[in-house]
Amino acid sequence: MNNLTREVGERKKKLEDRENEVATREKDVENKEEELQVKAEELQSHEAKLKEEGRRLQNVTHRLQREREQLVADKKKREKPSREKQQGG
Repeated sequence: MNNLTREVGERKKKLEDRENEVATREKDVENKEEELQVKAEELQSHEAKLKEEGRRLQNVTHRLQREREQLVADKKKREKPSREKQQGG
């Protein structure tokens, strides 16, 4: 009987240890999932900021392109009268 009681006690202890291991692993997985969720949210926020910055850069690029085109057009207008003066004079 004594051996049987001891064996039952040992098996019960092993079972409790396994249950504790499983509980620890589940908690670890839960913590990792929370960490991943936080990182995913941070990435989404960063991505949104990058998209906004990309839109700003695109707007600035278009504005600079229009300004450059206007400067080229203004330069051509200034050159045209001076060419006419050279040819006519």
